Amino acid sequence: MGFTAPVASHDDAVPFQIAAGILGGGASGRLFTEVRERRGLAYSIGGRYEGGRSIGAFTISAGTTPERMDTTREEIDRVLEGFPESITDEEVTRVRTQIRSGALMQLEHGPARARRLAVDRFRLGEARSIDAMLGAFDATMPEEVRAVAMRWMGPAWRANATQSIVGPAS
Repeated sequence: MGFTAPVASHDDAVPFQIAAGILGGGASGRLFTEVRERRGLAYSIGGRYEGGRSIGAFTISAGTTPERMDTTREEIDRVLEGFPESITDEEVTRVRTQIRSGALMQLEHGPARARRLAVDRFRLGEARSIDAMLGAFDATMPEEVRAVAMRWMGPAWRANATQSIVGPAS
């Protein structure tokens, strides 16, 4: 599933990235815990935000069986429907911590650090220091994340998603 999202230079990009992490970020993301762990519908599921220079996207991918496909899509829709209003302060803190940890780990790997600087330069027009990048996440409060999620991830956003299914012909 593909959805619109803010470009990297948009004021909503950082809070959207936090919301996207809460929704689809790994084993602690809502999609993983609800669709895979609680319901057992998918062997893999996650969401990813990519704030580009001229286009932003949020994508959800799920690996499931043909027999569970419809139920998996319905469960994803259920998770998305109640998401913006239900973001907790604890989830925002957890994702900010994950982002901070990931950024600090990048400092230890030269090629990853160089890539981040080049991507910043291309998408934002300047390469940010690690302190500036982390400061933007640390300064983003839960209320702002909820407001951005409500603005971007509402009913129209969900209704306009692009969906693609890859698998055996039925």
